[in-house]
Amino acid sequence: MTFAACVPYYYLMPNGGFTPDCLFCRHYNAPESYSDADARTIPVGDEPSGRYWCTKHRFVMPALSAEMLCADFDYSDDVPDDLYPKWSPLDDPRTKHITSDALYGYGYHTGAPAERLGGFAELQNLLFGATVENDEQFGWSLTLWEGNTTALLPRSGFCELTFGGATSEFAVSTVERSRNVGGHRTADGGWQHHYKLANAVRIYKTDEPLFLHQWLDETINVATYEAYLATRPQVDAPLYFVYVELLERGKRYALRPNLVFHHAFKRE
Repeated sequence: MTFAACVPYYYLMPNGGFTPDCLFCRHYNAPESYSDADARTIPVGDEPSGRYWCTKHRFVMPALSAEMLCADFDYSDDVPDDLYPKWSPLDDPRTKHITSDALYGYGYHTGAPAERLGGFAELQNLLFGATVENDEQFGWSLTLWEGNTTALLPRSGFCELTFGGATSEFAVSTVERSRNVGGHRTADGGWQHHYKLANAVRIYKTDEPLFLHQWLDETINVATYEAYLATRPQVDAPLYFVYVELLERGKRYALRPNLVFHHAFKRE
């Protein structure tokens, strides 16, 4: 597997701590000409930028909303000891299995073990996050809501998705949908959802609306997961988190589940 533009990554946990992540590693290296705002932006040019953001390993930094590290993680001297204690991935049960020849993704706020994203020689194409959601018109669809990453996808027509060794053609549509953007507790203890209209890129199988749902069920127990979500008032509809690998921009992509997020529902 091979994993195109070099994308730096920025993420702070809600508590403001310097979580163990590539960004806070002494080997992470962003060009001085890039500001923090630039570092959160995915380049949208047609060609890879050729920049690598790790001085120890040569690879393309994925764009994921979760922490990433390898066994060579070491806090930068810029991270003050009084704000966050020094930490080694080999001392943490979630990350003690990781090796220095690969990059891993994990959620610092969860107990799920780190998931191997790929060896550094493999990580040469952009890997980014997306969701699979059930659209009222198209059925289960690979989904990216309007933002930086939508520039990496076609807006209409068709593209190919690869699942392991199998490749299939999918339709692409950009549509306006009502998006759940949070909510608040009501006086009676219930939950009131907040929605806004937004554009979403939906990638779907025209003749098999359940295709992506059935594919997810091979590795995630979707019945158990959706039963769990039904007990969470903050969730109004099931969605699944996946990794998308850009193989050929606008034409070919590889898909795999995000098993860090869905670890508790992973099939053995």
